[in-house]
Amino acid sequence: MSIGSIHREPDDSRAGDLPLPPSGRTGWPWTEPASLLRYADDAPRVSIVVPSYNQGRFIEETIRSVLLQGYPDLELIVIDGGSTDETVEVLRRYEPWLTYWVSEPDRGQTHAINKGLERATGEIFAYLNSDDLLMPGALFHVVKGFAAHPEADVVYGKCVYMSETGEDLFTIQGKITGFVDYLRIWERLARREFLTQPEVFCRTQRLREAGGFREELRSVMDFEMWLRLLARGCRFQSIAAPVAKFRVYATQKSSVDPGHELCRIVEEYASAREIVTPSLRRALLEELGGARAHFLVRAAIAATMLDRYGDAVRYCLRAATIHPAILGTYPFWAVLAHPVKHLVPPSYRGAIQRFLGVRAA
Repeated sequence: MSIGSIHREPDDSRAGDLPLPPSGRTGWPWTEPASLLRYADDAPRVSIVVPSYNQGRFIEETIRSVLLQGYPDLELIVIDGGSTDETVEVLRRYEPWLTYWVSEPDRGQTHAINKGLERATGEIFAYLNSDDLLMPGALFHVVKGFAAHPEADVVYGKCVYMSETGEDLFTIQGKITGFVDYLRIWERLARREFLTQPEVFCRTQRLREAGGFREELRSVMDFEMWLRLLARGCRFQSIAAPVAKFRVYATQKSSVDPGHELCRIVEEYASAREIVTPSLRRALLEELGGARAHFLVRAAIAATMLDRYGDAVRYCLRAATIHPAILGTYPFWAVLAHPVKHLVPPSYRGAIQRFLGVRAA
């Protein structure tokens, strides 16, 4: 059984009449007014899909950050997987401003994104997870980027990482120079030059031509899509403006993912004979061994934060088996020493690292 609304044409004329924010919430996107930026009369329709499941504590903030863009031809579609928290209550409260919404069981986040893509009528498409935000003026900068670079199939800006409670942490500016370069995703991750996802906007037709997002993927459906588009010759264009905010917290999928899916996708594309030369394939797969170990240790760190020490140890042992050099890194030993770490004063930890001769991962 599904709960949802009928499709309605985009209308931003009531953006300033949104429901009052909860008590105590101020700033963007709660008490700041809708954007008054001037858009061209022929501004393209933008479709934004919000996949959601039991994110009722965040989704209102997400919805407001889209509606308060003040964009003249905005299509906001919410595909909820049958949430049992306050999500449906929020959606009903914002129903007059949503182009379409539904709450029904689905096959997961990627299926929800594809359901939204099927309904989208905009020239430009993005999906925004229900715990992330658009920055003020984001659509103005994105549409301006497409207008300045009509050859671009994808436009992406800066992404601000924030804590669970909304404090800014750091900013990422992606850097895409080609298919092979982005296949070495571990280098982009190390340099903080990767695409996070909420700051990425695509021409809808290109996504449909590529066949939509792969629903068997749980964590890297976006990374795989960017590789697929790059392999098809699509052009990616960066803009310098901050476009989105990505929320980071211990229990989210990306925090506890040991990188299995990501490494599998790299192997899949590295093994595609028509794309990658044999010598490059060998180099990529060799580098991937070390990258896989680092992903496992990163997941081990997240597991310790969730008091899943058994999982953390298993991740570390697997990392050491794959790539023995990981034994010389501080994060590896920090995970294993986590149960007694609180017994070592912070002032002594640097000396211990130097004595052991370990380095950062």
